[in-house]
Amino acid sequence: MLRELLVPATFTVRFATALHGAEGRVGLTSNVQYEAWKFVVAQGGRTVRTEAIAAALGLTREHLSRRFAADGAPNLKRVIDLVRLLAAAELAKNPGYDLPDISRVLGFASASHLSASCQRLVGVKSSSLARLRPTDLMDRFVKQGRGRSRG
Repeated sequence: MLRELLVPATFTVRFATALHGAEGRVGLTSNVQYEAWKFVVAQGGRTVRTEAIAAALGLTREHLSRRFAADGAPNLKRVIDLVRLLAAAELAKNPGYDLPDISRVLGFASASHLSASCQRLVGVKSSSLARLRPTDLMDRFVKQGRGRSRG
């Protein structure tokens, strides 16, 4: 009974609830993209492997990656990283967490790795995460064309 009372109050559940419906904001429109988004968001910003998403959706990793990035949508790995940054931004608003703590909780190799990811995906320093809303980060991701790897 205690679990049923506490689970809805956990960060992971609140995070998934807050991002429900946000997939359209980052340019995801197909059912495969939507289902993959839900799976990634349900992890609460922790590391998720494309193999796990593919298995959950009943696809091969290669097929998932191709279908996910179809029609100019962002690629799957970039979306996974964006969701991790969205979680980092929410955790950064808590004065009890500093960037090294957030990096450890979310599975970044280091605070420097978190910082590099921020620059690459949304064009801001990780020290700015606490003041940015999720919509700000998603808009930067889309408007600056950071959803696809540059070749």
